[in-house]
Amino acid sequence: MTPQQSPMTVVPTAPPPSPPHPPPRYPLRD
Repeated sequence: MTPQQSPMTVVPTAPPPSPPHPPPRYPLRD
């Protein structure tokens, strides 16, 4: 028996976790 899709081996191709965006230093106020 050769399972073509193993839930433990086959990992869904998910986008890599995006890095935490740095908080804005100052609000856009001129």
